[in-house]
Amino acid sequence: MPVVKESTLGILPWLLLLPGSLLIYSTLLKLSSFKVVHKSHLQNEKSIPLNFFSPLEKEILLLLLEKESGFLVSDLNHYFDEEFLSYPALKKRRETFIRYLRTKLSDVSDLNQLEVLIEVKSEKDRRLKIISLHPELREKLLRHF
Repeated sequence: MPVVKESTLGILPWLLLLPGSLLIYSTLLKLSSFKVVHKSHLQNEKSIPLNFFSPLEKEILLLLLEKESGFLVSDLNHYFDEEFLSYPALKKRRETFIRYLRTKLSDVSDLNQLEVLIEVKSEKDRRLKIISLHPELREKLLRHF
C-alpha cells in the first residue's frame, strides 16, 4: 500500500481554490471595465451620451416631443404586446418601462423621477391617463434630438 505524505494532501485544496479565485478575479475585472455615467456628467444637455437611450426609449421620447399635450398611456401597449400575452402582463411591462424611463430622464435633468413625466386623467374618460414630458425636460430633449 502506497504511503501518502502529508505534503501531497496539503496541495489538493490549493488546486481547487486556484481556478475558483481566477474565475472571480476575471469576473471582477470585466465588471470594473464598464463605464459608469455619473449624474453630474449628465446635467448638461450636450453631455447626454449618444446611446444613453435605447431605440424604443428614443421612439417613445420622440412621440412625447411631437405631441406637446401628451398621449394616452394605453397607446404604449402596441410596443409591448405579444401574441397570447395577458392584459395584466402587458400592463406590468408598460409600467415597468415607464418607471425605468422616469429614472433615466431624471438622470439627465434636475427633476426627480415623479416630475419628469406628467400624468393626468383624460377629461373625456377619467379611466384613461395622458402622459407628457415636463416642460423644462421637453426643451432640453428638443435641443438634444
